[in-house]
Amino acid sequence: MRVTLAALALPALAFAASAHAADKPLTWDDAFSLRDAPKGVHVKASYTDGKGRSHDLEMWRDGDRRLRRRTDDKLELHAEKQSGGEYAFRLIDLAKKRLLEVNRTNLYRIGVFADWPALAGMITKPKPAHTLRPGARPKEKTPVGECRWVHLEIKGGGTQEICWSARFKLPLIIQTVAPAGTFTTVFQVKQVDVNVPGADVFKVSSAGLTVIHADEDIDPSSDL
Repeated sequence: MRVTLAALALPALAFAASAHAADKPLTWDDAFSLRDAPKGVHVKASYTDGKGRSHDLEMWRDGDRRLRRRTDDKLELHAEKQSGGEYAFRLIDLAKKRLLEVNRTNLYRIGVFADWPALAGMITKPKPAHTLRPGARPKEKTPVGECRWVHLEIKGGGTQEICWSARFKLPLIIQTVAPAGTFTTVFQVKQVDVNVPGADVFKVSSAGLTVIHADEDIDPSSDL
């Protein structure tokens, strides 16, 4: 179960490099707020992990109620808001045919911080001290829409250049910058639409899967 839980953070998309921008600092919510996001979003993207391997990522988002993320046709993460506001998570390991069920509180207890803004916005707030500034480059016109560059400098972790779409509330491009000033794209949205996904998109079938109820192992109250 430990290996499977760690996969929740796999497409967290926090990258590093080196650059500089001198405009007024922004807060994380200023730069990457999900306020006024389209109710329905379907995204296809690719990203490069820390070992230089390329991955395909697909996401469906239904407001702040439901979300599904599929990585390389190997892993699926489902998140759904419960009546009390808590999110329930289900992680499907398609290769090993396992379904892991766990809530966010218990993920926090074991050090896996899979919060809604990071999953829905496809970008994770760095834990180390960091500075955000408007990017120096002009507005970018990508095949899927326009975005504006944001410069993220992480203490002890270099910098990122993130092109954020105010329309979709997503990064359309994330780049690292080499000391020589060359940019390397490590995340890119290839397709996006704003139709509300049908309910069938978020259905999870346990047929043929080994179901692991992780809350029973993690929640201290289960020992009472």
